[in-house]
Amino acid sequence: QWELNPSGNRTPGSVGTYMSQMGVYQLMLERNLPVALVLEDDAVLLPPIRALLQAGCRTLDFDICYLGCDDEGDAGFIYLDTQSAFDLGAGLTAYVLSGGPYCLHAYLITRAGAEKRLAEAFPIRTPIDHYSR
Repeated sequence: QWELNPSGNRTPGSVGTYMSQMGVYQLMLERNLPVALVLEDDAVLLPPIRALLQAGCRTLDFDICYLGCDDEGDAGFIYLDTQSAFDLGAGLTAYVLSGGPYCLHAYLITRAGAEKRLAEAFPIRTPIDHYSR
């Protein structure tokens, strides 16, 4: 199922990416995994993020935690709520975003986040890496 997004963009690659990430979410539920790391094929993780992944998160009190994105893409800058800071571990602080990123490169998703995404997955309205909220 596919609905055109406002820009009219839909390509086999964007549908394939969307479906592969839905597959990751489904696998998380089937295997009862608490969290998964999802990466684009060209993602480059900064050293603090690598340290976090090796040490593990101190909390999984989030649905999706963005680890890398294009904050100057078509959607503009990403703004965060500075009062919402929480310690993710490995010296990294996470914040609640006022809007979502554009051109996502890497993220952590919890089981709860995967369940929410799957519940709203179809029809496909936008590419998987375009978030408006």
